[in-house]
Amino acid sequence: MARQIRRAAGFAASLAITLMATAASGQQVIRSDTYLTHKSVGPGLAGSDVRILLHRVTIAGVQPRKGTVLFVHGGGTPGTVSFDLAHADYSWMASVAAAGFDTYSIDFVGYGGSTRPAIMSDPCNLARSQQPDPAACPNPPKPPATTLASDVEDLNFVVDTLRSRNKGQPVALVGWSLGGPRAGVFAARHPDKVSRLVLLAPAYRRNGAASRGANGPQMEPRAYGTQNRAEFLGGWGGQVGCPDQRDPRAAEAAWTALIATDPEGARLNPPARRAPFLDYLNDFTRREATMLTTPTLMIVGPFDKQVPAIAVKELHEDMAGPSVFVDLGCSGHQAMWEKNRHLLFRATVDWLSKGQVEGLSRGEARLGYPS
Repeated sequence: MARQIRRAAGFAASLAITLMATAASGQQVIRSDTYLTHKSVGPGLAGSDVRILLHRVTIAGVQPRKGTVLFVHGGGTPGTVSFDLAHADYSWMASVAAAGFDTYSIDFVGYGGSTRPAIMSDPCNLARSQQPDPAACPNPPKPPATTLASDVEDLNFVVDTLRSRNKGQPVALVGWSLGGPRAGVFAARHPDKVSRLVLLAPAYRRNGAASRGANGPQMEPRAYGTQNRAEFLGGWGGQVGCPDQRDPRAAEAAWTALIATDPEGARLNPPARRAPFLDYLNDFTRREATMLTTPTLMIVGPFDKQVPAIAVKELHEDMAGPSVFVDLGCSGHQAMWEKNRHLLFRATVDWLSKGQVEGLSRGEARLGYPS
């Protein structure tokens, strides 16, 4: 059974620690949460203090001497769930921590345990197609309280906080989905603060909004969106293309952990997680890629319908710095919760440790395919 201890923390009011053994290795995983506070530059929060949840994972008996790694989540699932799913051996963070890294994840404003802007409690700020009673919402939805730019500033604050604890050493970033633009834009602007990048299915638009096409679907105005269990599991299920790619028990564990991070969303009918809308289309483009010099490992699965492999390949081609593109077989957008997660975890550790995957520091590789 998990054991919880509460004590004073160095840079937060309180620190919650959970000790848990992984099912696969028997290693004791130490999980702790702290809360950081600073002033937001988000357009709906400018000048207000916001609370940011910082989640840490270490392994009992393993000294984290290889450096600091910060995991950067995407557009729907907070970092605590994305990267540290407490189900069997599914924790990406624990796998990296077991290799000797000091691992953290962030919940951005609007997610998980961090500040939730008040406009996310008003269903009239959903897209009109999602509003439960559009007739009760005569005015258009308010714009999002946060933007990619404000998320990058929050990331800068968290990275500086971590560097104040590791003698000013740069931090490695691991990003998933919309965590790609967050981490990639940050690294392009602050190359001295980032040692290496690992990006799983980074959401990249080489030509910005123009790449959507004049005849493509247009985004409805909204401040935030919701996703219920059927939508979460159904969207993921549409990206399963090989036998045993997804374990139903892991899928349920992911949804259970996700909805637990949003008590207000859990009271909706049906229960749904809420997340801010983030329009990144003109913020992570060829312009930013040509400034990105940080050595970068990028990984995408062939069944990913949210971030197509061609977009990730374009990022690989456009980057100024060295990069390796990995095609991870039998994988969709949620590769870290799927069959070949261990190949993803091992590639992450290899890149963070040596700057190589399959002996490559530049180029392309395929993992998880029959030899």
